[in-house]
Amino acid sequence: FSCWDAAMSTCCGCCPADPPKYKLTGSHLVITTVNPCRFGPIRCCCQTEYEIDNIDLTHVTDADVKGIPAPCCHQVFCGGKSRDHIQIRTTVEGMKVLKLYKGEGEVVVRKILNQVEEAQQMERD
Repeated sequence: FSCWDAAMSTCCGCCPADPPKYKLTGSHLVITTVNPCRFGPIRCCCQTEYEIDNIDLTHVTDADVKGIPAPCCHQVFCGGKSRDHIQIRTTVEGMKVLKLYKGEGEVVVRKILNQVEEAQQMERD
């Protein structure tokens, strides 16, 4: 949320954070999430775990943006920034979450829902 969080979670920049990535294709949404090993708030440079989640767009029923504000003390003392969490509901896999920086959520949700419409229409035809 703030520069302090970034410094603590990346060992003062020695172990840079891998932000979540997504790729939207004609029929799938691919979300790549990196989960580093941590000792409390400090991120360890080794033993990084990652997850690649392929979501079939024909099974997506809804996508919403949820704004997550930074904690109050981070906003006041460190200039913490909010984040956008995109909650994607599917009929098969349940709820999936894509975490983005503030302001990116609305644009990405619009892209996802447009692609969902196209994928579901192609499936019906």
